[in-house]
Amino acid sequence: ADKYGRRFAAECYCGLYVISCLSKHFNSYQALLLGRLSGGVATSLLFSVFESWAVSELNKRWKVSTVVQEHFFSTMWFVNFIVAIAAGLFSQALVSAAPEYWPNQHPTLGDGKWYLLGKTLPFDAAAMGLVVGWGIIWTQWKENFGTVDTGSESDAASRREWLTSWPLWACGIIVACFE
Repeated sequence: ADKYGRRFAAECYCGLYVISCLSKHFNSYQALLLGRLSGGVATSLLFSVFESWAVSELNKRWKVSTVVQEHFFSTMWFVNFIVAIAAGLFSQALVSAAPEYWPNQHPTLGDGKWYLLGKTLPFDAAAMGLVVGWGIIWTQWKENFGTVDTGSESDAASRREWLTSWPLWACGIIVACFE
């Protein structure tokens, strides 16, 4: 994200997660595997790109204080929890409202290798939301990149520090277990 642009990475998140959502319609191991891979990469982008973009915008473009940034992020996480609960309730309502449908039950809709309605509706709703989000990112966000710190250690020294630092390993293991 720092090298290619954070806005570009956020747009990639939207596209990759749409692919993941659409893969749920197929009764194919390869399609589901592609969906899992694209969803995994998208999740990595989700947990890194948006906050780094916001920090850069708040610091460089808006020049806000640390107190305002703390309030911004605490509000963001609070709203995130509320939206997650609402999305879960909305998804359950969608699944309950429409029965699962196999196209091979209808002679004009296919060969039974893909699904409609039912349990795929929440993924369709998410894909639509992602397309809207992508449009907002594309039209409203300004691109920003990471800064290059010329006084930092070399890549080899950074890798050596990472490989030999128990606190970094512990942090990585803990995050991996709870994500």
